[in-house]
Amino acid sequence: MRCVQMQQDIQMKTNEIQREGRKKDKLERELRQAKADVDTKMAEIKNLQQSLEYSTGNVAKLNGDLKEQKVGAVGRFLFHTCSTS
Repeated sequence: MRCVQMQQDIQMKTNEIQREGRKKDKLERELRQAKADVDTKMAEIKNLQQSLEYSTGNVAKLNGDLKEQKVGAVGRFLFHTCSTS
C-alpha cells in the first residue's frame, strides 16, 4: 500500500513538472515573439523618423523657394509698375 502511494506521489510530481515545463516553453515562445514584435516596431519607428526628417527638410526648402518666388514676383511687379509710370 505504501509503495502504491509513493508511485502516485511520484506520478503527480512528474505531471506537475511536465505542466510547468510546458508553461515555461509557452512563455519563452511568447517572449521571443514579443521581442521580435518590438524589433519590428522599432525598425518602423526608425523609418518613420527618417521619413519625417526628410519631409521636414523638404518642406523647409520648399518654403524657402516659395519665399524667393514671392519676393521675385513682387520685385518684378514693382519694377514693371515703376518703369511704365
